[in-house]
Amino acid sequence: MSLPAIYFVRLEGRNKALHVGRLAEIYFNRGHRILIVVANEEMATSLDRYLWAFKKESFLPHVIHNSNEHCTEAIVVSTVVCNTNKADVLICVSPCPPSFFKDFQFIYDFAETYDSQLADTARERFRLYRQHGFDPQMEPSATNSRSEINTDDRPE
Repeated sequence: MSLPAIYFVRLEGRNKALHVGRLAEIYFNRGHRILIVVANEEMATSLDRYLWAFKKESFLPHVIHNSNEHCTEAIVVSTVVCNTNKADVLICVSPCPPSFFKDFQFIYDFAETYDSQLADTARERFRLYRQHGFDPQMEPSATNSRSEINTDDRPE
């Protein structure tokens, strides 16, 4: 099995949920299963609310699932670092250990450049991923609600 593709989305503002929603929508519409890992219940609930109202004209089905038991939903928001829905796309709202990455095809992390401490932490994760043999790539800057994440050149 080949190594997963890891992409860092550069955030110049506090709009991570917007990009999580866009990524989930893109990969869900392509038939992928998605796991979104968050740090705690509060973040899970907040993201859950956001995803239900993400777009007025479309529906993004998802569930909060915080256990190690199997889940059949295509999009799972979880505080547990466990691939319970057999996802091939991992969106790290909160950091995940590189040892967890092996089961995924695509992994997304975020570089919050609007905050120097968060940016330093993202740089550390970028280096850590390289130390574990991965080749993380930076996405273009995601500065406003109209900026799009480029997934066109990625395999289905």
